[in-house]
Amino acid sequence: MNGKKSDGKKRHFNLKLLNHFLKGSWKYLLLGALFMAIAVLASYVKPFVVSYTVDYVIGNKTDTDMPQFFRNWLEAVGGRDFIVKNFILCAVALIVCQLVYALSVHLRGRCIGNAAEGTAKKMRDELYMHLQRVPYDYHKHVSTGDLIQRCTSDVNTVRNFIANQVLEILRTVAMIIVAAVVMFSINVEMALVSTAILPFLCLASYIYFRKVKSQFTISDETEGKLSATIQENLTGVRVVRAFGREQYEVEKFTRVNNELHRKSKKLCDLLAEQGRRFVPVSITLAPGATVITGANMGGKSVAMKTVALNVLLLQAGFLVCAKKARMPLFHSVKMLFDDLQSIQSGLSGFGSEIVQFEKALAEVEQG
Repeated sequence: MNGKKSDGKKRHFNLKLLNHFLKGSWKYLLLGALFMAIAVLASYVKPFVVSYTVDYVIGNKTDTDMPQFFRNWLEAVGGRDFIVKNFILCAVALIVCQLVYALSVHLRGRCIGNAAEGTAKKMRDELYMHLQRVPYDYHKHVSTGDLIQRCTSDVNTVRNFIANQVLEILRTVAMIIVAAVVMFSINVEMALVSTAILPFLCLASYIYFRKVKSQFTISDETEGKLSATIQENLTGVRVVRAFGREQYEVEKFTRVNNELHRKSKKLCDLLAEQGRRFVPVSITLAPGATVITGANMGGKSVAMKTVALNVLLLQAGFLVCAKKARMPLFHSVKMLFDDLQSIQSGLSGFGSEIVQFEKALAEVEQG
């Protein structure tokens, strides 16, 4: 770890470092990949079972559009006559496919959860020990807020990547491979037509993500500067007031905040090129409980984080990130937004949130 900011040097993927942090978690990742492949295979088999039952058994067709290996397997177990006499086997096969799919998804989640939590714990432990070993001069020249950003937000980003994005990458690859095998076994010409555009999509995605990668890094580093500014003001608020430096600190925060705004806007413009525009949020919270509903990935978490950030900024006496806002002061603010699932305690993300929510309500009731 070093305290220097981005200096224009290229950053390379460090496979050795990744392998170091994943040591002890590779078995969970591999098991998770295996169960994910089984789940994908089961999801593709279910439509074949239904199709065979409707078209070949009930519909009395002599041929189907199923892959040759699937038809060969059916003939090996007795063919259509055997299935017609034992029609219940179609229902049993469908139930078995669903059970295999559900069990594989469950085991996949547990394995990947163990890998993600184990990797994150190892990263936190080694980061903490590293900060204990570096000389005092290092801490004099590095931003405390930036260290906090690296040890909290960045570690959580890696954990979420392993828990969510790695699964999606493996799932996408598995779906493409299984779908390609199925399509080519049915009709080679149509399969070639369907997959002809795939290389161009991969190339376009590679170019686009190479373009936005550097901007994400710049935006993240600027967010670290803002975190450092807020942290220094909150810890040194009495000193700032004693020396009458409020105006200077406000101007300093505004300058860093404007820098983050400019760089984040540039990132938003890059995302907008792909149709990914950010929508302004307008929220009114009445006394009591307010429920925010919407589609998955519809911006609910971002909306809640926006409200919490603005409330905390107001509590600390800073300008809020809004065109206009009207908020009271609170005795305390509690925000639950991270993935709180715990393998050790056997709680899912939702279960952990309920436990934390119950603790927050108990503190409120106690005053």
